[in-house]
Amino acid sequence: MSNYQVDVVVVGSGAGGSTVAGRLGQAGKQVMVVEAGPVRFGTPGLHARNLDVSEAGMLDYAKAVMSEWVFPCSSATPVEGLPGFLVSHGVGGSFSLWCSNAPSPDVSELPAWMDHAEWMDYFTEAGRVMHVDPDIAKGGVRAERILAATRAAVSGLPAGREVQPMPIAARPVDGKLKYTSSDDLLAQAADGVLPQVLADHVVRQVLHVNGRASGVVAFPRQGGEPVVIHADTVVIASGTLASAQLIHASGIDAGPALGCNLLDHPILSTRVVLRPEIFQGAPAGDPIFSVWVPHSAEHPWQTEVFRFPQTPAPGTRDEEGADVTTFVAMDENPDNRLWFDPQAKDAFGLPQIRVDLRHSAADTLRISQALAENYRVSAAVGDVLRGVSFVLYGSGGSAHLMGSCRMGPENDGTSVVDRYGKLWNMDNVFVAGNAVLGSSNSSNPTFTLVAAALRTADRILNLTQR
Repeated sequence: MSNYQVDVVVVGSGAGGSTVAGRLGQAGKQVMVVEAGPVRFGTPGLHARNLDVSEAGMLDYAKAVMSEWVFPCSSATPVEGLPGFLVSHGVGGSFSLWCSNAPSPDVSELPAWMDHAEWMDYFTEAGRVMHVDPDIAKGGVRAERILAATRAAVSGLPAGREVQPMPIAARPVDGKLKYTSSDDLLAQAADGVLPQVLADHVVRQVLHVNGRASGVVAFPRQGGEPVVIHADTVVIASGTLASAQLIHASGIDAGPALGCNLLDHPILSTRVVLRPEIFQGAPAGDPIFSVWVPHSAEHPWQTEVFRFPQTPAPGTRDEEGADVTTFVAMDENPDNRLWFDPQAKDAFGLPQIRVDLRHSAADTLRISQALAENYRVSAAVGDVLRGVSFVLYGSGGSAHLMGSCRMGPENDGTSVVDRYGKLWNMDNVFVAGNAVLGSSNSSNPTFTLVAAALRTADRILNLTQR
């Protein structure tokens, strides 16, 4: 049996785990990141889109995405109750496949108990480490025409939340765009101690006694002896399902809220062929486009017009296609939850789960209202007389499932972690990632979870440097 000794072990290498690991490494902490899948795309945590960022490379990106998305544990069947939920097992997780849209959330999407000014400080820092650029999708011929058409279709939005270019997590490097992923967030530690990455290992247990963890036990995916990683602090960042599963499997008392308060974004998406007046005359190498109709309290959904990694409509060139995608906020409901079966194990050796996730009457009304906007925008930018391909994704299909380890201000049974991500009943176990986000929202959550993870890392540093 192999043994390691580090300051911090992080379970999961996606956006939450890589943010915490890079921040702590920057401060000189020895960090080991454990990931259930392999290194992909040549560099640990590299974004698949960076293999070829040209317009022609979109199809290769699509193929990579479609091949890497799997049911949890690479199962042949979906999680019971979550027919649309897919994950990605590999260094970088789903963060290495994401569409790079990084909208700033409306204040109505954030926890009411957290100071807004403090959130803003961390959003500023998240924007810096993620290289979020609100102007990178501006100026292209298609981008400007889509922006104008969408503004004509959707009006009356609150100040500051009008139709606008989508902020994108990408930056120019050596004359071409580099899309942000886990490699960039781990690189925060370039001037400190770079985190070690242990790939193809599944963590099945957090070792703990009397409210304090001493490390984790990880098992090689291909079989073999387990690995014990001793650490002063444990960070669980393995996704909304697996984070809750690991806490439950480890016998940690996380209170009655563990697995409850699941949130998703019901997602409506229409594949359109752009109107000729939008794409005609666009030069070769026309910049990317991504247009955003933001969420607000008065408008509790968001719509995006961008290029999703999938094949183009039959009979069209890829640059003629676009996706009009609307994410709809769900009501918070503690009965939307995971159920654990401790007698049955999944392929990763964690408790088998099933899910209850239902739409309320208010959710259904909201979805119908959002659908009307989706069609208006589709008709404004697309040739709908040729027909369109519309889909309402199955439950979990947004890939933005949240809330199983909900963050809260008090240990009152309605949350799993405190406002910094620490488990209420443990001294040194933290959760990062989508699992802690428990407020109704429709904005893509990656930007928010990175801000929260930076805050978690700073809290760990504060506690360990006393």
